[in-house]
Amino acid sequence: MNTTQSQETSDSTISLYRVGDVNFLLTSGPDMINSQLRKGEVWEPATLQISQVLIEGIEEPVIVDIGANIGAYAVPMGKKILPQNGKLYAFEPQRQVFYQLCASLLSNNLSNCYAYHMAIGDVDGEIDVPVLDILTEQNLGALSLDPDIRAQQNLLSSTIKEIERVKISTLDTLSLPKAHLVKIDVEGLELEVLKGGRRWLEHSGHPAILFEVWGDYMKGMIGKRNRLMNLVKKALGYEVVLFGELCIAQHPSNKRLEISHTKEGLQLRRL
Repeated sequence: MNTTQSQETSDSTISLYRVGDVNFLLTSGPDMINSQLRKGEVWEPATLQISQVLIEGIEEPVIVDIGANIGAYAVPMGKKILPQNGKLYAFEPQRQVFYQLCASLLSNNLSNCYAYHMAIGDVDGEIDVPVLDILTEQNLGALSLDPDIRAQQNLLSSTIKEIERVKISTLDTLSLPKAHLVKIDVEGLELEVLKGGRRWLEHSGHPAILFEVWGDYMKGMIGKRNRLMNLVKKALGYEVVLFGELCIAQHPSNKRLEISHTKEGLQLRRL
């Protein structure tokens, strides 16, 4: 894909880029997602493809994006569902990253998207969110809100010098509409998000859920990963297909895709 920079000055720290058919306000810093989008490369194209097939043919689809980061998922999906009169609700707890998300939504005139500066979990209250420099951090999306997980990851290039208190809520206590698709990318807090949303998921008719899990290289997370998969499969009753570290969860009562692995990757067949 081609990318064009709309700013006249090439040394600007924040500029508008065109990636495919959408705009992104991107920094000039080393952050992984910003860097890939600046090259005109779509971030996690498989996740976008699966999502687009999952909501295909649905009138007025509702997507919930938890851990939206700068909008690499929310922006293209928000535009995708616009002709279907769909709505997307995005949640991002890092304030500066949230501003970047909002700017990209605005630059695409996505009035069907709603962004919230907050975290989602299994409690209602406030949570400590480390403040990272969006112009120097190499992986803004790697930030976990759990300090124990951050210690295990050791992925951040920044030294955390400042903490902000940010609102956290459960999906069950938010006034969200029924959803057709939920994407969760919260760096190890997927279990808490789903524990706090069991009633809402049932009320929504068990929408498809896309979430990531770490492999065995995160030794300290194996137990929690197992508890997460037990919750999804046994307590919530979902069927899960793994594609690398991406989990594609569908409930038997609301299954839209038959998914199989091939040499070329995933084979998707609409039901």
